[in-house]
Amino acid sequence: MIIMPRLIPIIVHFGLALVPRLYGNHPKIPLIEKDIRRFMSGYRGEVTTDFHSQFLDDKNHSIFRGLRLLNGHHHFQIDTAILSRKYLLLLETKNNSGDLHIDQEQFSQTSSYGEKGYKHPIIQVNEHRDKLHAWLKSHHLHHSPRRPQPPICTH
Repeated sequence: MIIMPRLIPIIVHFGLALVPRLYGNHPKIPLIEKDIRRFMSGYRGEVTTDFHSQFLDDKNHSIFRGLRLLNGHHHFQIDTAILSRKYLLLLETKNNSGDLHIDQEQFSQTSSYGEKGYKHPIIQVNEHRDKLHAWLKSHHLHHSPRRPQPPICTH
């Protein structure tokens, strides 16, 4: 059962509303348009993940898309969380074009825009797992015991 639907990021709506209100040669327009493209690319990747999660049995799974939680003074966001009676699965979605290089600490992307480095998605999802466990504990909610398991990465 889908508990939280996936929504277009609000920053995209802000950007789309702001650009027509600026002078045509405003120096911030290219930056705003770049942000819109970047956030929409991420959104499209997450929607692709949503397509695959629709085949889960609705009676046994609760799906949270774009889950944003407050942990202390800071928020953290989980692309997709799938909850069942037996497990809680966190999915981190990446939607990158160009050539990707993945190593132990990070991954980098080389495209027509140049090269850019990112935090490794497995490290990122492990941080989200730890923050979620802390959030559950702070709200006196039960969570499954932490069992170290090798990360799973698919391409």
